[in-house]
Amino acid sequence: MNDRLLSLARTRYDGGITTYLEVVVAEATALTNRRAAVDLLTRRMTGSVDLVKALGGGWDASALPSAGAVLSRGSDGEKNPEPAVRP
Repeated sequence: MNDRLLSLARTRYDGGITTYLEVVVAEATALTNRRAAVDLLTRRMTGSVDLVKALGGGWDASALPSAGAVLSRGSDGEKNPEPAVRP
């Protein structure tokens, strides 16, 4: 949704309907929301690790996706990574 709003703001600016300030505000909002999504994903993954450890399981950090892979998915959460756990 944020990307659509940003695209709309840019289209309106390119058409001379609005000022560049609207584009900047849309960019800031999109980045804020994307960061919030990454923060939530980080907390979810940390919670999964804590749960596995509390239940006596192991944790294999090498099975985690890279930061670049997580960020390349975007803020709409297309795929939810599975926790990297071993029995």
